[in-house]
Amino acid sequence: MTAHSLGKGIWLLACLMICGCATHREAPFIPTSSTLALVQWRLEGSPLVFDAVVATSEDALKITLFKQAASPLLEMQFGPGDQGFANGRLVGRGWRGSLGNPPLTLAPWVAASNVLRNQKALPDGEREIHTGTYRAAVLKSGGKLRALSIVSEDTGDVLTLRFRN
Repeated sequence: MTAHSLGKGIWLLACLMICGCATHREAPFIPTSSTLALVQWRLEGSPLVFDAVVATSEDALKITLFKQAASPLLEMQFGPGDQGFANGRLVGRGWRGSLGNPPLTLAPWVAASNVLRNQKALPDGEREIHTGTYRAAVLKSGGKLRALSIVSEDTGDVLTLRFRN
């Protein structure tokens, strides 16, 4: 190997590193509102309980789950558009992709995000919403969402959020 070819190799490696580091970056999430919630999540028969911060922006929703720790156990963002991502100890290596095709574990959260992102359009009162794979029970009063429960018709997993607003 000559010094010239070694120089070209280093230059190529540097270019690849720079291009590789210039990956798509998310626009910063700037919340317009946020609320606290108590989350009960029965996943594969195991009950899990967390505190959550549910934040909304103009075009996205972010949910962060905590349990007596400074760092989040799970952070999920739904939107803008049809894109979402999740990271944290509860999702292993994380997820990024279309909201139409989430991992099975996160599918109830995607269903919940659809209700949460459109909650302004819901009238006060109790509602039950059915899709092909989920049932959602919603309680809204005083213009604020008070509770949301999602039940998976496929797995029986249940996700309940009780808002502290």
